[in-house]
Amino acid sequence: MWYTSPMANRTNGLAKQFSVTIGDRGRLVLPAALRTQLHLQRNDRVLLTLETDGSVRLSASRGKIDSAAGMYAPIARGRDLVAELLRERRKEVREERKR
Repeated sequence: MWYTSPMANRTNGLAKQFSVTIGDRGRLVLPAALRTQLHLQRNDRVLLTLETDGSVRLSASRGKIDSAAGMYAPIARGRDLVAELLRERRKEVREERKR
């Protein structure tokens, strides 16, 4: 078994803890409850950060990207903002020439 279920979902204050076992070739399998909570799917990338106290923090890369993009993340996702800006500017130039 890749992880031991007695430790899974044990609540420690506000944080949930999940116990996992390192498998062959150093692989970790994240428990389904954790993957569900982080909205992780097959081939999603995660970020592991080694903290100064020796603990490891796992973050969904998607969350890091969204937080870095800030309030513009929902607007920009899946769109070519440069192409949109160029189209708008060209339209403005055409309208200015008509006057």
